[in-house]
Amino acid sequence: MSTRMVTVNLMRNRTFAAYWSGTLALQLVNQIQTLLFAWSWSQLTSDNAFWVYFATNIPFALLTLFVGYLGDKFSRKGLHLIGQVFVLAGLILAYDYFSHAVNFTLGLLSLLLMNTGIAIRGPSYQATIISLFPVEKTESVLSVHGMAVNIARLLSPRLLALILRFNLPTLPAAIGAIATLWAAFTIVVLDKGAWLLSHSGEKTSPALQKIPFKLIGIAYAVAFCCCSLQVLTPSIAQNYTLLNQQVPVISAFSMMMGLGAIGGTLFVHKLPRISASYQVAALLMLYALLLLMTFPAELTSTSISMLICGLCTFVILVKLNVLFTRTFSPQQRAFGLSVYFFSVYLGAASGSIFWGMLAHRYGINHSLFISAVAGGALSLYFYRYFNADVAEVNA
Repeated sequence: MSTRMVTVNLMRNRTFAAYWSGTLALQLVNQIQTLLFAWSWSQLTSDNAFWVYFATNIPFALLTLFVGYLGDKFSRKGLHLIGQVFVLAGLILAYDYFSHAVNFTLGLLSLLLMNTGIAIRGPSYQATIISLFPVEKTESVLSVHGMAVNIARLLSPRLLALILRFNLPTLPAAIGAIATLWAAFTIVVLDKGAWLLSHSGEKTSPALQKIPFKLIGIAYAVAFCCCSLQVLTPSIAQNYTLLNQQVPVISAFSMMMGLGAIGGTLFVHKLPRISASYQVAALLMLYALLLLMTFPAELTSTSISMLICGLCTFVILVKLNVLFTRTFSPQQRAFGLSVYFFSVYLGAASGSIFWGMLAHRYGINHSLFISAVAGGALSLYFYRYFNADVAEVNA
């Protein structure tokens, strides 16, 4: 079945369509806000933008295990709604940041609040949309959900350039407030699911099965290595500012990564139900080789590298997401997703600090080279462990 038909069939579910549209709007706003802060802080110090990605990832690393368990035990809809409140608070602070005084602390707090809200709602939200369909459609649901995220990544850089051109830095926060209210409306009115899981027929206190520590290690390592390119993109863009303004270059690079991720959405349906270990190892090795391609100071080759890196990264993370989902029972779905989020975002948060500091001290090329070598080595190291986990899930 084509990707288009899969998407159309899922969108016929009114609740899923409402959730998906709300996710698209909020992701657009979140991506634009992230790029706005990265642009704003890179004007102060060339390597200061890595704090943006730390603030974006650390709430997920700290909260997802906790909120995923609460969602399964009590109310996924309740956790989803609480998350929207935090997102709205972060958007209010972002509006204040760009309309009055550019204050680093205020901006950092805004990013932390927004991403805390997304971290709180994330596991319960994904568990909710997965539960709307039969289990065999899990990968399709996650891919179509990922399509909203990647469309936002594709469009947000271009929208960022327009916002800065017309001097409208507060517009994303205002639009985000409306999108947050739409999400709340969907949760409260359109979603007919029970508020308390005890009313939905699901077990409210599932006995947590053994946590897959090997998978956690794989997801952490992948995120730690792969986040280096995103973290260093604002600094890489500064190499091309002699004839170009920095913001259009950042926008172009971010758009290429988003376009690659869209391609990954289309490509992931062509792969087996869960990729064999050699495929994931090969993709991670390819990502490492592509990082090395960013060394030549040539705009076209770097942009192509961004494109293919976006594709490879999306495919790897979707496959890991599906594997985590199927490792846990339906009653533990939010917790299973929270374990995945914890692994990935902890890797991205620690990687943001590590690669940013390394680049600040030794330069961008050294940081990218080390991340490329580490990514290739880790993919080979985890080969046999990942193969065993895939065999167990597919058995």
